[in-house]
Amino acid sequence: MQSINKYTTNEEYTADASRRKALKASTISLIESTGECKIEGYGVFVEKIFAKFGDVVVYDATHGVRFIDHASLPATASETTTMLNAMGVTAVGVVFDNDGSKVYVMAAKAQSARWAEGFIVYVHGVSTSGGGFTLTYNDVVIPITYSSGTLADIATQIKAALDASSLGAHWVVSVDGNDISIAWHWYTPQIKSVTISGAKKGETMTQITPIDYQTTLVSEVTGQDYPNYSVMRKNGFLCSYAGCHYERFLQYYRENGTEEKNQPVKHWGTIRESVFNEVDNPLVYAFYNGDYEAYIRNHLIKDPAHKGAITDRSSKENTILLAGVTYTDYHGEQKPAYPAAHYCHNYDPLGLGENSGTHIGLHDWVLPSFPLVKKWMEQTEIGGTDILNQTLVKLGGNHSRPESSYIWSSTQYSAATGWCYNAYGYMYINGEYNSLAVRAVSAF
Repeated sequence: MQSINKYTTNEEYTADASRRKALKASTISLIESTGECKIEGYGVFVEKIFAKFGDVVVYDATHGVRFIDHASLPATASETTTMLNAMGVTAVGVVFDNDGSKVYVMAAKAQSARWAEGFIVYVHGVSTSGGGFTLTYNDVVIPITYSSGTLADIATQIKAALDASSLGAHWVVSVDGNDISIAWHWYTPQIKSVTISGAKKGETMTQITPIDYQTTLVSEVTGQDYPNYSVMRKNGFLCSYAGCHYERFLQYYRENGTEEKNQPVKHWGTIRESVFNEVDNPLVYAFYNGDYEAYIRNHLIKDPAHKGAITDRSSKENTILLAGVTYTDYHGEQKPAYPAAHYCHNYDPLGLGENSGTHIGLHDWVLPSFPLVKKWMEQTEIGGTDILNQTLVKLGGNHSRPESSYIWSSTQYSAATGWCYNAYGYMYINGEYNSLAVRAVSAF
């Protein structure tokens, strides 16, 4: 049971501490002079309208979705689990924003996934007594020979030959039953085709993925409009990266920025502090009055969005579109062409199913858009000392630290790249072949 108290000043609130403690109940205290609302005790529920950054979203069959104030959580993960069990509720996620009309919630745990699937072929009839064939990838011809051995031995030799080619080491070669799978995870300027020739009798190839999704615009795959954007910095420069988390961005570029000299005031790169002076970069130095931090702040994302900046349409629209694209794998099963979106679209932490009416069931979760990833990451603190990360840890979830997180968004930048948060403090493009963190979000 909660006790509600009203005090004129903080001094009155402090003086009454022993009485509140003797009540052995959760308390909410309103301070008139400051407008503060102080919460004491464990497991204090708050109304949706008051849910804030770092609060816990829970569910119980009787009351549905509810919110617990983060300040009323015990100190450790084990104590938090014990408390939630005693309350008869199950943790679903953590609040990362409340704009008055919607509460935005992230899943406590993250998953690793590629933004898009690459090009996959299967080679059948490979002889364990040795042999070889020529693999032609677009216009690149790769001769492959292998000596006798197990299929696993031969797969290792095939990968070594592929890695040594002009295409480089971006192949995944594995054994599947009596066949060998060859997958390419990288990007080239055009859609790929792969053939084999000169093979021994019985060696054939089956193309698994219809195309290489990692190098293709989503709109070309689906036939539907799909957004891809550049980002506008505060300095008006339109490009493929911009600062998101100011402290981490400053920390990284202060030491690791470029060493370019005589840069114009508006330029693509971000120079390090050692060349931010009137000798090496006189125009930039003069424009920012010798203030490197002001220079860094002007490299952050321009907000609110306007022409040329990220104005991503609904995360739900993007997620549904991406998650709906599948291909048939070697075993006749439907597999996602866009694994990150597919994971989020099918996230159902409590097994509530579709149309549960809770906003936390199947198909209620999405791959977050660029603005949503930006929204939660710019509020986190280096070292994970912020309320969001503290709550994630207490729920047994994964950190979302500004210095160690690479997080996919639902937004594509080009045929081969998607937008993500980079662990150096900025939103940046990354090859869709990479496996980065994916965290499902919901809004209601």
